[in-house]
Amino acid sequence: MRTLVLPLVLGLSLVTGCSVAVTAKSQPRYVKDIPAQSSKTDWAGQTITINDASINTQGNGSGLTITGDPTATKVSVTGRTAAYADEADQASAELSMADVVATLVITEDANGITVTCGHGSSHGTSKGDNSGCDALQITVPSGTAMKPLPLVVKAGSGDVKVSGTIGSLSIDDNGAGDITASHTPAKGSDVSLKGGFGVSLAVPSNFAADLITLSANTATDIDTKAFPDVVSGKGHGTAGTGAASITLTGGLGAVVLKSQ
Repeated sequence: MRTLVLPLVLGLSLVTGCSVAVTAKSQPRYVKDIPAQSSKTDWAGQTITINDASINTQGNGSGLTITGDPTATKVSVTGRTAAYADEADQASAELSMADVVATLVITEDANGITVTCGHGSSHGTSKGDNSGCDALQITVPSGTAMKPLPLVVKAGSGDVKVSGTIGSLSIDDNGAGDITASHTPAKGSDVSLKGGFGVSLAVPSNFAADLITLSANTATDIDTKAFPDVVSGKGHGTAGTGAASITLTGGLGAVVLKSQ
């Protein structure tokens, strides 16, 4: 186990009469590795769900990364936690990060396998909402055309990256961060990527979908140069042979449909 310290600057405003003075207080970010863990049973085709509350990220590998591995039979997790606290109060950050580790669990039942990571509690100068899984690396079975993977991803903040998966895919990133996915839709599957910033999906060059829906803040943010014949609101390829639907919804950034 190791702990790293990175700074965060918080702005504070003080108002006096008609003037405004701004001061800054530096609060370090403390980072600690998460013990690796994996599901107890082999994946049998059920839904895999990732619920990562996460926190605001500062690069250095932060965010959520999900990799499909054709040789994997279980879901495995590694990564790190983070918390902010005053420079003289590392002990409080350690307590918040310990809380986060306790929230990181893999649950398994007949309906699916779920990985959950939440926020820690507040301790001293460490605020619970500013603690969480700063970086998660999750390995899942890839799925196949005959045994597709149903993957559901919910993230609270930070970039989300998914690659090497085959089946259906739902990603909802409701915080600050981009979504980047390389995914092969299975026949009859639904693929939906929704985020507040950039959204990018790479699919096979010969992909088919009965319905494609692309939306962004402005029409010029939509990029389908890799597939010049793609039109939002219509299908692509031979109907009934590929995905039932592909939906990309972005915000402050480009919405890109590209080839793998």
